[in-house]
Amino acid sequence: MCQFNIFRQESGIPVLYLGEQQVNLSITLYNHNEPAYDASLYVFHPNTLSYIGRKVVRGEPVECLPHNSTVLKCEIGNPMNRGEVEFQLRFSPRNVSDDEKRLKFTLKANTTSIEEKPEDDFVLVADIVRVAELELRGVSNPEQVVYGEHVIPQEEMKTGEDIGSLIIHTYELINYGPWKAKEIEIHVKWPYQTETFTKNGKWLLYMMETPKVQGNGYCVVDPDIVNPLRLQVKREEDQFIREFEGEHTKPESRVKRQAPEEIRLDPRTLNIATMDCEEGTAKCHYFKCYFKDLQPDKNVLISIRARLWSQTFVEDYATVDRVDVISRASIYLDPQLDIRQKTENDKAFAVTKALPDLPLYQKPEEVPLWIIILAVCGGLLLLILLIFCLWKLGFFKRKKPGYMPAEMHDKELREKEFNGI
Repeated sequence: MCQFNIFRQESGIPVLYLGEQQVNLSITLYNHNEPAYDASLYVFHPNTLSYIGRKVVRGEPVECLPHNSTVLKCEIGNPMNRGEVEFQLRFSPRNVSDDEKRLKFTLKANTTSIEEKPEDDFVLVADIVRVAELELRGVSNPEQVVYGEHVIPQEEMKTGEDIGSLIIHTYELINYGPWKAKEIEIHVKWPYQTETFTKNGKWLLYMMETPKVQGNGYCVVDPDIVNPLRLQVKREEDQFIREFEGEHTKPESRVKRQAPEEIRLDPRTLNIATMDCEEGTAKCHYFKCYFKDLQPDKNVLISIRARLWSQTFVEDYATVDRVDVISRASIYLDPQLDIRQKTENDKAFAVTKALPDLPLYQKPEEVPLWIIILAVCGGLLLLILLIFCLWKLGFFKRKKPGYMPAEMHDKELREKEFNGI
């Protein structure tokens, strides 16, 4: 009698998780009667699994040798005494192809002794599950820029430097395994103009060249959105890019996930404008990047080089504290590939924080004419109201002082009385 268990199950169904270093099969053989001589167990397995070794848990000694690429013969003591033998077989799944959905195992016990109740072959089919835990991270370099120092009209621009500050949004895709990811798509939303609900808005992030990829992949971008003004690229810009991208080619380097940062210029509430496709404040280009065979513990990079269009920010955002310009990216896996992974880290963003130049930020605002007229009218109305209140209180009805006769002495008064005056 034989029992056969694969190392994991889901809902009672044996499951093989590809990417594990080995597949462990636990086998238990029972002998309920007399000793069995020349007892052997034949294990038929797919040729994509390679035998590594065995481990006896309890019972008689077990010796296993490959008969060929698909058959393993295990000798169980000689004889196999009454009782049970438990042992484990280890296989390597490295050669399992991406197209395989199931693995079939067949066990056949044999002995030269007479069996009272021979059993049929033991067959087990295990479903294959591929697990590739992916994570996407985004970052802007630099994270913060200043606009308003030098503004050149579009018709006078000749190089990318005339537009504004150089920025790079980088997205890193990491595979934590344990299995490789055969095909991966990265969908990117790039904010290129402000959303004015017309055909054309104002430039935001002007893409200077097709996004660069480090790793086994490429990006497909509409050529019309890459440097449509055909501005020249200076050599020092390429040097900056090489230095930045060189930092991320080191094995130990990782792009840190960018998170919103609180910045305070003073105790008052900040006035922050956000340019984001998901909030409907920016127009976005959508493009895809494709990667193949991303191995466990490996990463790939997407670098998008652009210029911050200073003229737009000076004209429309001179008096705000900060403008956040956000690009976004997400992971897409074809369901037919049957790759399992958690989706919590499948989306990422990169945000460039743009601040107005200090003289531009401190520029006093002109008072509108309607406010001046309203203030004058309010002052006149207040004066009229004050005069009316004073009039009601009788302030303007007081008697003026009249003629007052001079004081006379007592003698003069008696003479006037005597004379009848």
